[in-house]
Amino acid sequence: LRVSYIFDNVHESSVTDDRSEGFLFTLGPAYHFRDVSDVLIPYVGIDFGTYYQHLSTSVSSRSGVQLALGMGAGCRWMFTDNLGLKLGFQYVHGFGSDDIGDTDFLGLEIGISLFIPTWPTY
Repeated sequence: LRVSYIFDNVHESSVTDDRSEGFLFTLGPAYHFRDVSDVLIPYVGIDFGTYYQHLSTSVSSRSGVQLALGMGAGCRWMFTDNLGLKLGFQYVHGFGSDDIGDTDFLGLEIGISLFIPTWPTY
């Protein structure tokens, strides 16, 4: 389960302050390559979900919700069996809505991984 906040200045000048803000909520499978190491674990994943984007310019403001498809890849550094730090890249494509066209986002992903055991391991 991923929840992301995306902020970027679309255009920056001394006259205008155009901004784009987005909230991304995705869910999808990921494969972790545990056979490489128990501490540094590479991963790849595919995400499906929704992407809310708000565009604000000096002339107008609009927002919309889009269906989103994304991919991610990177590495987890596990501090303990249940807690780790995640560093990777994420690509998200938001399919166009009436108010906002298609959106493509490629960025660095930094996060904390918390694994909650759901069954006892022996």
